[in-house]
Amino acid sequence: MKRVLLPIILAAVAFLAGFVPQFLAKRDVDTKLAQVSALSDQRLLRLQLATLIVEVEQGRSAQARDLSTQFFDHLHQVTETARPEVVPTLKALLDHRDDITSGLTAGNPGMADQLRSMFVDLTQALPEGPATLAVQP
Repeated sequence: MKRVLLPIILAAVAFLAGFVPQFLAKRDVDTKLAQVSALSDQRLLRLQLATLIVEVEQGRSAQARDLSTQFFDHLHQVTETARPEVVPTLKALLDHRDDITSGLTAGNPGMADQLRSMFVDLTQALPEGPATLAVQP
């Protein structure tokens, strides 16, 4: 009985000795990946909105409409996975979608001011630095 039990116990110990460090390393890598992904999303949202502002100021309405669609689609996607404390601000920004779209379609020159205001709100909700969008895995 001891001869059968000893190899089983040794195999279990060997398995755990290899499994536990790999499991902990994977969990650490997953957390870092989520943080980097969230930081990338934050920066991409800022870049998309800033580029949209420039396109509106330059009077390139077709490009601005395309960028607006990309920005709001990305913002919607990010809002679904964001930390709960930033979701209300992101949803408030999403509420501007119809106004921005109709203003860009009409060629309203006041759109740049509204977009700048949105940019300020976005940067306050998602300050530069550690990812504020990341939901802990």
